[in-house]
Amino acid sequence: MFLRELPVPSFSPDRAWNDAVAMVRAHADLLLIVAGVFLLLPNLANALFIPQPKFDGLGLNFADAMNSYIRDNGVLLFLLTLPVSLGQAAILLLLLDANRPTVGEALKLATRMLPLIVLLGWITNFATAIGIIAFIAPGLYLAARLLCAGAVQIVEAQWNPIAAIQRSLEMTRGNGWRIVGTIVLVFVVALVFQSAVSAVFGILFRIALPESVAEAGTGVVAAVLGTALSLVFTILGAAIYRQLAGAKSGT
Repeated sequence: MFLRELPVPSFSPDRAWNDAVAMVRAHADLLLIVAGVFLLLPNLANALFIPQPKFDGLGLNFADAMNSYIRDNGVLLFLLTLPVSLGQAAILLLLLDANRPTVGEALKLATRMLPLIVLLGWITNFATAIGIIAFIAPGLYLAARLLCAGAVQIVEAQWNPIAAIQRSLEMTRGNGWRIVGTIVLVFVVALVFQSAVSAVFGILFRIALPESVAEAGTGVVAAVLGTALSLVFTILGAAIYRQLAGAKSGT
């Protein structure tokens, strides 16, 4: 007799969003501190001290500009990703660790695991990029299936990046497209809001400030909005992990 597969728990976007909002309300002060230091400051440094690529559209000019940007600033860009990765890992611990670590304890543990955190990020980002280059939908689907890998690595102390990826694939089995829909919806809403705010501040800066100062001000606004978007997705990812981890364990 063949064994029947256990039913796949259904992912609820509404539940994940409500959980994310509850996390923000419960940990707002800690989130602002960690995000301000480890996410915002690197983004500000990137915006103010690294020349940003200039391109028209998404054609060859876009690819050439991005290649030149990465080639000229690769080392600095890599160094700036380290505090961001550290901050995101600490946020996941603060939100998800049942031991309720302090900010210092969360940062200490995240620092110990930082090389493996970076390695996992490289693997998942590379796999997702290949999927998006091949065709956008497979890349989005793969990103959704790998979304929980970072939380698995940090919260479950899974030092093996490949095992963390396998665990994420198991957790998200049967729910990949639901997670894609949630991510895309949040991203589109955030993108519209970000574009509107950037446009308003850009106009005000150009009217009231010299060109060089206006450009710096626009960079600061972009850094703040980018940090907010990164924080939103980190918290949403934590909520999705918590829902699926609880579902898989039967809680």
